Amino acid sequence: MNQEGNRQFDIENALQRVGDDRSLLRELALLFLDHLPELWSRICHAIESNNPQELADAAHSLKGTLANFTQGLAWQLSAQLERLARDGQLENARAILLQLEQAVAELRREIQIFLSNRTD
Repeated sequence: MNQEGNRQFDIENALQRVGDDRSLLRELALLFLDHLPELWSRICHAIESNNPQELADAAHSLKGTLANFTQGLAWQLSAQLERLARDGQLENARAILLQLEQAVAELRREIQIFLSNRTD
């Protein structure tokens, strides 16, 4: 488990974004978990097909979704992936994707813990 300072899920900021409405944050979290496989598939497909525009669009969508929960490593890596794709520089996309995969997996784990601790 990550130490407190290294958490991906910034619950305080996330709650602030939804007006301290835990129920709404839970709904957003469930939607995120539900849509993550599709977003991930789009990113992987774009990299496999060497399509910078598709990758930029998919990374932008992921970055926007992640912003609801974090400005940490997962968000930063998605922004980096988007920038590389917009610049047409896909050479390092796979390496960033591996790092992003780990950061998103940690975020997902932390969100699942949040969802399992029902306090609303």
